[in-house]
Amino acid sequence: MANSLVICTASSSGSNANIGVIEEVIKKSLIQNIHSLCNKTALGATKSFKDVPRLMGTTITDETIVGNAWLSSLIPDIEHKEGLFKECTKRQYCYNAYTSTIPKIRKYIQGDIPPEVVKRLSGQGYTLEEIASKKSSHLDLKFVSNELVRRAVCSGVTILNNSDCAAGLGKILEYAAPNDSEITGLSSYKEVLSNPKYLKGTQRAALLILDRFEKNKVSGSNLFDDIFQSFKKEGMSSKDADNATWEILAIVASGGPNTSIRLRSFKVSEEQKPLKWALSAIALALPKLDFISAKSGHPYSMPPNITTTCDIGKPYHFWMTAYLARKLTKEGLSPMGSASAAYLAQKGYEVKSTTTGRDPNRVFTQDSFGDWNNVLRVDTAFSSAAAVFGANHAQGKIPRMNIDEGLKKIIMAGSIQPKLSNEEAQKLWNGSGRSAYDRWNKIINSDSGFEYHLKSLVN
Repeated sequence: MANSLVICTASSSGSNANIGVIEEVIKKSLIQNIHSLCNKTALGATKSFKDVPRLMGTTITDETIVGNAWLSSLIPDIEHKEGLFKECTKRQYCYNAYTSTIPKIRKYIQGDIPPEVVKRLSGQGYTLEEIASKKSSHLDLKFVSNELVRRAVCSGVTILNNSDCAAGLGKILEYAAPNDSEITGLSSYKEVLSNPKYLKGTQRAALLILDRFEKNKVSGSNLFDDIFQSFKKEGMSSKDADNATWEILAIVASGGPNTSIRLRSFKVSEEQKPLKWALSAIALALPKLDFISAKSGHPYSMPPNITTTCDIGKPYHFWMTAYLARKLTKEGLSPMGSASAAYLAQKGYEVKSTTTGRDPNRVFTQDSFGDWNNVLRVDTAFSSAAAVFGANHAQGKIPRMNIDEGLKKIIMAGSIQPKLSNEEAQKLWNGSGRSAYDRWNKIINSDSGFEYHLKSLVN
């Protein structure tokens, strides 16, 4: 029903009253079953990324999808989720060098790495300094590069904490600005990959998570606690285990299922090599564990106080935003300013990112409530909740939050706007950008989700 209505509105030139009625019906249809909506949105997202195989120089085949963990993780079926652990058979499909079959990756995590594997991967990678020197052209950061602009952006969600929000956006740029390999959070990579204290706890956590993957054992468990308890069992204090868990989550969030591709870029000591497989295994296990648990109201990757039935294979949007909000709060910025900055940074990514498969024009050229725009709604629903969660966690406070309810607020606050041609959309962005940003807000209106979750913020 929703699909046919969306198609009708795309070409309708009826009265505003008629469009308003249709819009209301579409919205109510979408929010009836959030779990089903997210499954449909996930499938629609993979179709919208049809340009990805072209960019990789190949055609769409099942093997291509399996070879690219990120694409495969989005597809809402168990075969693709389990296929993330599959040994490459053709060189062109071996994107994830630090993955393999589960029996093999278990051995690699424990340090039993065959000489031929070591040889095959030896020499790969760069030092942190070499990687950091390669600047990205994938993300337009102009809207937050100037403090006055940052303050203007922040004013849309906070007035009293505008200064902290603007300062927070500046700090996020320093931490998260990607290089040309789309690697963000370089300081987290440096901290974890160069420090032996992370090895044992991450190894233990990865083996536990792989066990859950194989046995479909997720009831009553969650990602954060599995990593946290693993560090504690290796002798860390609660405080150190908490900090270590957040750094591990930051790395997993920076690459999602393609974390292993990011890890391939870094040189590490001989002793730290198993860490690459451990981190890769954690990242690759999450899509299946979330898929089999989301319908219960608690996807495995979410912390225990977060409720949602939504799963589109991208928990990294939650954890990166939460990490940044926690980091800023720990550094002395107000919880409100920190949460606002973290949320707006993720929103900025959704608005202007040109990373593979993304196009800022698409929000205007496709149906206002079509699959692509629902991807943006879901992503920002997770990040708006995550921003508040991260700021709260920094203070030792963890009230319950419901992402589905925030997503419903975003959907109901959005509006149908006439579709533009690609040329018309580009012309909007080529101007000051304000008209395009205002139009984006009318269609997606993700701020309504953030406003909903702010009632859970502890100041």
